Amino acid sequence: MAMLHEDDQLFSKSNPIREDQIIQLFEKELHPPEPISSITAPPTIQASYHKIYFITLASGREAVLRLARPCIPHIKVENEVAVLCHVARTTNVPVPTVWFWSSDANSPDNILGYEYIVMDRINARSLESQWRHLPPVVFDSILDQVIDHWLALRAASFGTSVGGLRFGRTPDGKIDATVIEPGPVVEEVMWQTPDVKRYWTDLGINEDFASLNIKGPYSDYRRYLQDHLRIYTRNISLHPTLEFARHFIPRIEHLVLNLDDDNFDYTRAAKDVAVYLAHQDTHLGNLLFEGDRIVSMLDWEFSGLYPGFIADPSKYLIWDMGPELTPEMAEQRPLAEIWRSKFTTTLAKRAPEIEREIVIPSELKHLYDAWNFLRCIIEVAPRGARLELAHGSWSQRIDDALKGLNL
Repeated sequence: MAMLHEDDQLFSKSNPIREDQIIQLFEKELHPPEPISSITAPPTIQASYHKIYFITLASGREAVLRLARPCIPHIKVENEVAVLCHVARTTNVPVPTVWFWSSDANSPDNILGYEYIVMDRINARSLESQWRHLPPVVFDSILDQVIDHWLALRAASFGTSVGGLRFGRTPDGKIDATVIEPGPVVEEVMWQTPDVKRYWTDLGINEDFASLNIKGPYSDYRRYLQDHLRIYTRNISLHPTLEFARHFIPRIEHLVLNLDDDNFDYTRAAKDVAVYLAHQDTHLGNLLFEGDRIVSMLDWEFSGLYPGFIADPSKYLIWDMGPELTPEMAEQRPLAEIWRSKFTTTLAKRAPEIEREIVIPSELKHLYDAWNFLRCIIEVAPRGARLELAHGSWSQRIDDALKGLNL
């Protein structure tokens, strides 16, 4: 999960657009046209990446306008729309229908001046608000449905490609909504544009979103890790707070070269990893249900094509499984442990041939640890956070992982 600055949390509480802009947008994009009877922005909905508006039309139809906070330009909104369309076209996983959208805040056709998505509003309860009151038989049924949907998403992947999704392009560069294909990586832990300014350019380091993050899509998990490692060595070489990690650079560069060599077992294992279309945020608040049925899965903005051990939905039951839990999260922790145990047991019965795909292969353990703890120190050190861990145990984990790779 990204380390969001407190100023970024203010977007969902602000009023970035006017009601007349929303009315103009619907008059322009909705066919056939239909008047709006009400517009509300519920103050209780505090989304980290959106300002949420509920729109009711004169006919009674309801929509949600998700106004994107400026942070990951262009690719995040297109990724979410492409994923929603792909899931709707190729699976039975219930998702909202997209009405219209824009991933170009600066387009003269964009009345709002922000990237946005307008989609169906699903009037159902979230598991977040109801899980305490559900009998075990209902919760078991919901778990079965999560597995159903997970297996359906597995079948909707694009071979071994890793990344997000995007729409195809016509010869003149326009979006072709009939074609959906692997697209750039979209991850919450990317260096997002507000933090690029705060922690890089304001320090006189002339970088931008494109130079600090990987791109993609990648042909397989090996290439995804390889490009991450290249970017990580560059980031470490540039930022003064990461000077303590520069002694790792020669060993990481050696590892990057090794990932081109199939004589290494970890290179072969990374190439062969099974890839899933992963939601990546299946916490209780994003699962809407009626009776004992999941009727919609929300918030696909950071979904993408990832290995099964990353895609495993039982990991994302609650927002934070770390030591600093809110009382609500602490209450959910036993449930999360039960959920993961039941998920693994049920999956083993229903699809034993893929049970191993949700476990990191032994050949990848050191490579995964090196990548993961490099990511951790690069995320926290420029922000001046968790420096004791970054300089201490996390750096030791990187060293141990590289030694495990004979580097």
